[in-house]
Amino acid sequence: MARLALIATTLLLVACSGGVRDTRPELLQQADTFLAQGHSAYALAEYTAAAQRYHQALQAYLGIDHAQGGALARLGLANVALAQGQVEPLDSQLDLAARDIVQEGLIELLPRLDLLRAETAALHGERERAERLLTVVLAGASGEIAWSAQVQRCRLAAPEGLSACLDGLRPLLPPGDVAARARLERFEAQRAALQGEPEAADAHFRAALDGYRALADRPGLAATLTEWGVYARQRQAVEAAEERLRRALIIRTALQQRGPCIELLDQLVPLYAQLGRDSARVWAEEWRAHLRGAQETVDWEGLSGALAQL
Repeated sequence: MARLALIATTLLLVACSGGVRDTRPELLQQADTFLAQGHSAYALAEYTAAAQRYHQALQAYLGIDHAQGGALARLGLANVALAQGQVEPLDSQLDLAARDIVQEGLIELLPRLDLLRAETAALHGERERAERLLTVVLAGASGEIAWSAQVQRCRLAAPEGLSACLDGLRPLLPPGDVAARARLERFEAQRAALQGEPEAADAHFRAALDGYRALADRPGLAATLTEWGVYARQRQAVEAAEERLRRALIIRTALQQRGPCIELLDQLVPLYAQLGRDSARVWAEEWRAHLRGAQETVDWEGLSGALAQL
């Protein structure tokens, strides 16, 4: 996923580069502050707070007719919607961002827009469209944009094409980027698993967890634990699978992500049945039903408390 924080940081540094005293108009400073706060909250996976700050930034930029800032705020809102699996606001914000970017000639933002469009297409099951968008981005991209595009391409790769995709990803690894290294380790674990190398796969999963823990990257930790748990289940390592998937569920519950929580409970219900843990199975089925049936209010505190007792 593209890191919009890099753009915001660049804008702030450019604006302040003339000297110690910030000469930007006060209203622009306020808008930039809201945007930076949105990026910070998004990086911490505090999606509700991020959305609030992006909305504040958007209104502030619109109020001073600042097209680039408004487009960045809309891309931020699209990133939040994507992280939460909210399709309608995602599509809406992308359409509005695209309109502003094209009308105002903000060509430098097109690669980031196309990255989000590719992820959205993949979410909608439009794999060919996603591939076309990524090809366009990679044709003229470098640095972090190229890395993000190739990561998406590897996520879309069929099992038989993963090794070749990773050959194109490794040279793009940003130097010193712990999160990027952890993401690469997850791909390497997947490759090792496909090639029948369980010890290597486990080593790569552990390395990925170490990287994400160093950053307190909750989405990265949850994704790694989920992938490792699913792999353990495929190997009939039932207890290891339950332990990893339950840890992932704890994190997804803290993030209040309904869809991923339901998917994890789908995995845990049959595992508890295999382990003969009937009370845990019933508990998982009840919480899955609650998450599926709740419209607006989910008892996240209750789920978190129950998980702590397992």
